Amino acid sequence: MEADIQPSFSQVAPTVFDGQNYQAWAVKMTVYLEALDLWEAVEEDYDVPPLPANPTVAQMKNHKERKTRKSKAKACLFSAISSTIFTRIMNLESAKEIWDYLKKEYQGSERTKNMQILNLIREFEMVKMKESESIKDYSDKLLGIINKVRLLGKDFSYERISKISSLEESKDLSSISLAELVNALQAQEQRRMMRKEETTEDSGCTNHMTNDQTLFIEIDKTLISKVKIGNGEFISVKGKGTVAIESLTGLKHITDVLYVPDIDQNLLSVPLLEDQLIDCVACQYGKQSRKPFPQSTWRATHKLQLVHTDVANVFWKFKTWVENQSDCKLHTIRSDNGKEFVNETFDKFCEEAGIEHQLTTPYTPQQNGVSERKNRSIMEMTRCMLHEKELPKNLWAEAASTAVFLLNRLPTRAVHGKTPFEAWFGYKPCLQNMKIFGCLSFSYVPQAKRDKLDKKAEPGVFVGYSSTSKAYRIFQPQNGKIIVSQDVKFMENKQWSWEESIEKLLPENSQYLDDDFDVVPVRGTRPLSDIYERSNVAVFEPAEFKEAEKDDKWIEAMREELQMIEKNGTWELVDRP
Repeated sequence: MEADIQPSFSQVAPTVFDGQNYQAWAVKMTVYLEALDLWEAVEEDYDVPPLPANPTVAQMKNHKERKTRKSKAKACLFSAISSTIFTRIMNLESAKEIWDYLKKEYQGSERTKNMQILNLIREFEMVKMKESESIKDYSDKLLGIINKVRLLGKDFSYERISKISSLEESKDLSSISLAELVNALQAQEQRRMMRKEETTEDSGCTNHMTNDQTLFIEIDKTLISKVKIGNGEFISVKGKGTVAIESLTGLKHITDVLYVPDIDQNLLSVPLLEDQLIDCVACQYGKQSRKPFPQSTWRATHKLQLVHTDVANVFWKFKTWVENQSDCKLHTIRSDNGKEFVNETFDKFCEEAGIEHQLTTPYTPQQNGVSERKNRSIMEMTRCMLHEKELPKNLWAEAASTAVFLLNRLPTRAVHGKTPFEAWFGYKPCLQNMKIFGCLSFSYVPQAKRDKLDKKAEPGVFVGYSSTSKAYRIFQPQNGKIIVSQDVKFMENKQWSWEESIEKLLPENSQYLDDDFDVVPVRGTRPLSDIYERSNVAVFEPAEFKEAEKDDKWIEAMREELQMIEKNGTWELVDRP
C-alpha cells in the first residue's frame, strides 16, 4: 500500500525554485519531504555506519533504507531547483548541505531577514486601496504581504490586520476575525454600488455616458473606442446613440451619448448640455464669447507652399527674391484684411502671378497666428537685447535684424530636427563667428584714413552682422555712424559706458599691439649658400676717414657734399684756432 501511495504523491511535487520567493518554496518543500518520510535525512544529516562482518537481514535492510532515504532526499532537492542553481550545489555531498546552502544564499543572515521583515511591515502600513480596486483584490494584496512576514518567522496578529477607523455597523474590533472583516467590507462595497445607479451631472465630464443600454432610443454599436476616467484608467466604449430624459420643460433628447458598460454611474456633461439644450436669447446678448481656436492640423511640406505675411509694401521684392533663391514658385499667401492687401492692385498682382490669397476673418488675428506670433517673438527678443546692454531705442532696427539672424539659426518646432536656415538653404549654418550683441568692439582704421601717429582702431558697439558681406556692423557712438568692418576685436565681457570715457573701461596695463605685425615673430629658414651669396653684395660703410680716403667714390661723395654746404651757406669757414 505504501509503495502505491508514494509514486502517486510524487506527482504533486513543489514548483521548481528559480531564486524567487524562497520562503514559500521552503515551506512547500518541507511538507513534501515530510510526506515522503525524507525530512529526517535533510534535518539531521545522520551518518550511515558500515555493516558489521556478519550482518543480519534486519541490519542489511535498515542500512539500505537509511542510505536510500538520504539519496532520495538529495534527488528531491535536485529535481526541485532550476538548472542555474543546480550548477552551484551539484558538488555538495548531502541533502542537509544543499538545504543549508539554499537557506543561507536566499534567506540571508538574521540581520538581512530582519531588514526584509521591516520593509514588508512598512509596505503593509503604506499600502492604499485604489478607487478602481475591489475589496477582494485589496485584501488579497494585504494577505500576500502578511504571509511573507510570517514565512520569515515574524508573528503578525489578526488584531493588527483588522485595525480600521470605522464600519457602517458597530463592530468589536478587539474580537473581529480577518474573515469577518473582509466580509463586512465586501457587503459595504455592494451597498455602495447599489446607490450609484442614478444619473449624475458632471461639470468636468467631456462626454455623456451611461451603462444602461435600455435608455437608448437609438444606438450605433459599430463605434468601438475607449474613454479615460478620473483615476487615469481607460474603459471600453461599446456604442453611441440618443437617450431621452425627462426635464422640467418636457422630454428632451440627448444626442452623442456613449454606451460604457463598465462605468459605475450614468454621467451627463454640463458643457454639452448647455450647447444642446439651452437656447436663451438673453444669454447670447450677455454671455456671448469667442469660439476657441484649435491648432492647425495641416502644415506646409515644401518651400513657399504657404507664406504668412503682415507687410505689403515690400511683398513684390520679397516674391522675386525668394523665388529666385529657392527655385520654387510661391503658391499661397495668408494675410489680414488690411487695406494694403485688400485692393484691386494687389488682387491683380496675385491673379497674374497665380498666387492664392487667403484672408483672415476681420478682427481675428489668431487665424494668421504664425505671422503675429513671429512678430511678437522678434520684438520681445529685440526689447531684451536693447535693455540688457542699455542701448538707445534708435538701434531697434539693428537689434531686430540681429534677432532674426539668431532665430533663423535656432531650433524650432516648425521644422523638426533642423534650424530654419538649414531647412531653407539645405546645409547647416556656420556659428564660429557669433558674438555677444552690444559688446564693446574696436574696428581697425585703414592706413589711408589716418595719419602716421593717429589711433589704429576706433571703439564701438557690436550691433549685428552684415547681410551683404562677411563682416560685422559696428555702431560708433562718438560720431553716430554704423560702419561695416571685418577687422574687429571684441571684448565680449564689456559694454559701452554712456557716462564714462572709453579709456576708463580698459585695464590700466592694457597694451595695444600693431595689427600690421604678427604677435609672435615668424622665424624662417634659409640655406647657407643663399646667405653666403647675399654677403658678397652687402654694402660696408668705412668706420673712419683713413678707410674712406682710400676709395675714389667716397672722395667724390665728400667733395659733392662740401660743394652743397658752400652753396647753401650752411657753415662759414674760419681758420683753425
